[in-house]
Amino acid sequence: MFGKKEIMPGMATIPVKGMNVFIFLGFLILGAYFVNFPFNFMKVPEFVLQYNAWIIFAGGIFMLLGALYYFKSKRR
Repeated sequence: MFGKKEIMPGMATIPVKGMNVFIFLGFLILGAYFVNFPFNFMKVPEFVLQYNAWIIFAGGIFMLLGALYYFKSKRR
């Protein structure tokens, strides 16, 4: 009530100031890539497709982190 107001109460936050924006952008970019991957809504440049395995690996790590933060926020 008198402390810092949370933007999304109950959601887990990262203690490093400003890091939430970078993680949100990572989730957004990889999510858009994963949605575009099977349907090909947009043409992806050839140099991006060379790193397809690394992009999927990074997306998997982001998904695991998202699941951990989700379950961590549910316990509070």
